[in-house]
Amino acid sequence: MDADGSVRVRGRLDDVEIVAGINVNPAATEDRLVAHPAVKDAAVCAIRRDSGISVLRAYAVLRHPVEATNAQTLRNELLTSCRASLTWYKVPEDVTFVAELPRNPTGKLLRRVLCDLATEDALR
Repeated sequence: MDADGSVRVRGRLDDVEIVAGINVNPAATEDRLVAHPAVKDAAVCAIRRDSGISVLRAYAVLRHPVEATNAQTLRNELLTSCRASLTWYKVPEDVTFVAELPRNPTGKLLRRVLCDLATEDALR
C-alpha cells in the first residue's frame, strides 16, 4: 500500500497489463514480435506516463546483431507489423533491443524486473 492508500499488486497477476483501462495479455504482442525472422525472443510490459496513461513497451532479443543504422528500420518494421495485425491498445509505443531478457534460474520471464527497467527507461 502506498502513501495515498492505493494497493498495488507486485509480481505475477496472470501477466495481464492494463492499457487505457483495458486488460491486455502481452502474449499476443510478444507473439507478433517473435513472428519476425530477426527476433529471437520478446517481452512486453506496461509503463505509466506522468499523465497517468499506461502504454506498452516492448523488449526484443535479436537473432543477430544489427548495425545502428539498421536498428531503426527494424524497429519501424516491428511496429508496423504490430499496427497491421493487433488492436491499437496492444501495439507497443516503442521496441528496445536488448541482449537478453531477465529470467529466473528456471527460465521464467521476470516481468516485474522488465517493467522496472521499462519505467527507468521512460524516465530518461
